[in-house]
Order: sequence, then C-alpha cells, then structure tokens
Amino acid sequence: MEPVRRSPSFWFTPERIALSRLHHASRGLDGKTLAVLTVIHNFDIRRADGTTPAQRLFGQSFPNLFEWVVDHMGDIPVPRQSSKAQLPHPLPRLTVPA
Repeated sequence: MEPVRRSPSFWFTPERIALSRLHHASRGLDGKTLAVLTVIHNFDIRRADGTTPAQRLFGQSFPNLFEWVVDHMGDIPVPRQSSKAQLPHPLPRLTVPA
C-alpha cells in the first residue's frame, strides 16, 4: 500500500499551528485541556466527505458536538455583583442642543 502524500497546506492549517503554539508556549497541555481537544478532534473535525474520526472508528453517526454541549450545559449563572461601590463618572455628561 502506497503512503498517502499530503500537501503542505494540510500540515499548516490554522488549527494545527495554534495547537502547536499552545503546546510549546506552556510546555505541555494539562489533562483537562488535552481531553477537551481530543473530544473536539474525534467528534467535531470532519473530512471532506463529512465524516468524523469517531464515525469512521465506530461505524455509526454521533450527534452534533456543539448542539449536544448546549443541550446538556444548563443555565448560565448570573454574574456576581461587584463588591466595590459604584463611583460616579469623574467627567460630567455635557448635553448638546439638537
């Protein structure tokens, strides 16, 4: 079997470059980040034919990753209130007649 030859544009996609920079900048990825990136790679990145690595490995389709996360995420928490007193703006608002 002849090995698959890929063009340089395959190896230097923005996603691969960003992941490489992230990996080298922080001297490795922590376990949670690596797990998330693995899930994104296996269930969200698609080939030109529209299949994901998980679909090809398991032989079945999976729900859209983004929709699944949104459905299972729950409500977004309300932002916390600032403990600092709200100071008035130091410059007064000047009104201009129309």
